[in-house]
Amino acid sequence: MAETEQPLTNAEINERIGKAFITIDKIYNLHAPADETVEVWMCKHCNVQWPCETEQLILDGLGLTSVSEPSE
Repeated sequence: MAETEQPLTNAEINERIGKAFITIDKIYNLHAPADETVEVWMCKHCNVQWPCETEQLILDGLGLTSVSEPSE
């Protein structure tokens, strides 16, 4: 870095947080169950049993499961 970085404004921080949530939501919806009416759910993107690895990372990272601790 040639120059010292300026601290982010609250507006910039909120914009980044908003973009992060939008991105997580898009990934979450991409890796959703293909058909929730069947007994065994399949990820509509990965075509493996749901939750797929991506979905599990999201759920664990958001603290929405009790199966494993989120990695740091």
